[in-house]
Amino acid sequence: MITLLVDNAVLIGAVAAIFGIVVWFLGGLKKIWNWFKPKLEPIPPIANPVSENAAQQIIDTILANLKSEGVARQDAEQERDALRETIEDLQTQSGPARDAALKALEDGDTAKAEDLFLTLAKEREQAGTDANREAAEAWRHIGALAFLHDTQKALGAYARATELDPDNADGWSWLAILQLRIGDLESAEASFNKVLTFGNSNVDKILIAEATSNLGIIQRIRGELVKAEDFQLKALGLNKELGRKEGMANQYSSLGHIYLTQGDLDKAEKMLSKALDLNKELGRKEGMASTYGNLGMIRLARGDLDKAEEFQLKSLTLNKKLGRKEGMANQYGNLGNIYFTQGDLGKAEENYLKALALEKELGQKEGMATTYGNLGLIHLARGDLDKAEEFYLKGLTLNEELGSKEGMANTYANLGLVAEEQGDIAEACKCWRKSLDLYTEIGMPHMIERIEGWMKEAGCP
Repeated sequence: MITLLVDNAVLIGAVAAIFGIVVWFLGGLKKIWNWFKPKLEPIPPIANPVSENAAQQIIDTILANLKSEGVARQDAEQERDALRETIEDLQTQSGPARDAALKALEDGDTAKAEDLFLTLAKEREQAGTDANREAAEAWRHIGALAFLHDTQKALGAYARATELDPDNADGWSWLAILQLRIGDLESAEASFNKVLTFGNSNVDKILIAEATSNLGIIQRIRGELVKAEDFQLKALGLNKELGRKEGMANQYSSLGHIYLTQGDLDKAEKMLSKALDLNKELGRKEGMASTYGNLGMIRLARGDLDKAEEFQLKSLTLNKKLGRKEGMANQYGNLGNIYFTQGDLGKAEENYLKALALEKELGQKEGMATTYGNLGLIHLARGDLDKAEEFYLKGLTLNEELGSKEGMANTYANLGLVAEEQGDIAEACKCWRKSLDLYTEIGMPHMIERIEGWMKEAGCP
């Protein structure tokens, strides 16, 4: 069980609203500033510690193959944890099907391993209810292998696993992570609550801490920041008690995000600085890179653009050394945000395009959708409404492919702003209605209030 990576897009409106930096060239487009998209670096996940063994070599082979195929690596740490569970489980078992699957994994052939697990899952399901746990186990293995490259396949696999083995906490944990990935907050919350119940029943403090932290992330996405803080403080207390510094680093990062969203920059910086110290102590360079990026967002919020740029460049340098192209894409996006704030649209566009190129190379549709939104903002600021609409529609298509309801809601809101500037109030109202319906469906009251305000101001029916 691990703590979810923080989605870059979830702080779109809330973080932007606290920047308090009025860009002179926006003029009558001041509402657009609320849709400025900072790319907060994902929090590195918490994982139960495991000893180094043959599994690591297999995992490295699989991830290297996926990287060579251009598969997005934003969730690579979570994928590593899922694969480790699968491989270590296989190493404790026997049988021709499992032996063949392990051999395929050793060769880095995940497609063959998935096919073998699918055959095994169907065979065990046909064997009757006594074999349900074995079938569920096979479905979890399929989910672990598909987690990085096929969200819908992984989601379906873990859903089937929970149906067959409803008392397995890992199945619910991974299902919840995938549900949150696609923006299904209600389902994710229900699944994490099941995990929390398992943790409380078994007095498993690690499980309780991680489920609690993930529930806090859901509350933050919804804009329920007081509840989010409460969850993260509870998780932090448990991880302190357990001496889990990696978990503590993640909680400090989560709290930093919450305080940043609330506009308490001093408190946010204090939390993120604690996270940075722990990541340095643990030698977690990925965590350091993420925290530098997030500290840069605080400096941006303060208007200290030189320091913001310095932190983003530190993060970019670390990500380049680590070969983390997804991290590099985030930093180019953040640098674009800084230059946008400075009014240097050319330099902002240059960095957004660098981010987009990396995201395309990685097949990182979520990142592409975010960057298309930022490029739309550039053209909206320039008054090139047709080009802005073109980029927003590209982002909308990607969000629809991803099944990201939040991303779709954000994009419809942006398209409504374009239509408003074009003088087409009827189209603006239509877009905002779609946005409002989606925000209502996923439960984001702070965004509902914002869209309702725009609709009222425009006189929408």
